[in-house]
Amino acid sequence: MLLKDKNIVITGAGRGIGKNIAIAFAKEGANLGLISRTLEELEQTKKEIEELSLNGKVIIKSTDITKYEDVAEAFELFNEELGLLNGVIANAGASRMGSTHEFDNDRFSNIVNVNILGVYHTFKACYPYLKKDDKNGKARFLITGSAAFPNAMPKFAAYTATKYATVGLQRSMALEYKKENITFNQILPTMVDTRLSRGRKTGDGNKPDSVMNPWDLNDYYLFFMSDLSN
Repeated sequence: MLLKDKNIVITGAGRGIGKNIAIAFAKEGANLGLISRTLEELEQTKKEIEELSLNGKVIIKSTDITKYEDVAEAFELFNEELGLLNGVIANAGASRMGSTHEFDNDRFSNIVNVNILGVYHTFKACYPYLKKDDKNGKARFLITGSAAFPNAMPKFAAYTATKYATVGLQRSMALEYKKENITFNQILPTMVDTRLSRGRKTGDGNKPDSVMNPWDLNDYYLFFMSDLSN
């Protein structure tokens, strides 16, 4: 098993990419701390994992990642229940299509808060609990980015700007913490068929052939969280 006995936290784990990688990680032996704003979705993810009759732990915590105190509380819980963390995936995200000159200011701010501050809050809160002294491997911090970087998406100015920002955040942290046995990586998928994007290309909710399924990304996340990427 690629992740046997590794303790990993995933944000945005209630649906889409986060839910799929949580299930994939559980199958590979990981103990999981799962974060989402919607408790019902987290409970469903946990239920589907438990139905697989695996040995790993699954701890869930409804959390608003735009509020640092919420995120810090979640990581305190995960540390108590799981111990030190081998890896964290900052996966939660927000997006909305709209003409830039007409875009709602509060919605723009929310996208920035989720996609940038959410990643920052996640790292700040997890840092004390990362297993930085593991002689056999590195602690890992992985961000779900987007192919909006290094490209751009018309009518997605807020989303595109935040995905440029997370690359800068990742690169800065990689330099800052390079002596602390932490690796920083980011996965930049193209359009993925999640609730965040459904209907965006077709208008009727049907997935175009060019759009990825959430589970198409599992192997990439497994690689970056496993010792294969040492």
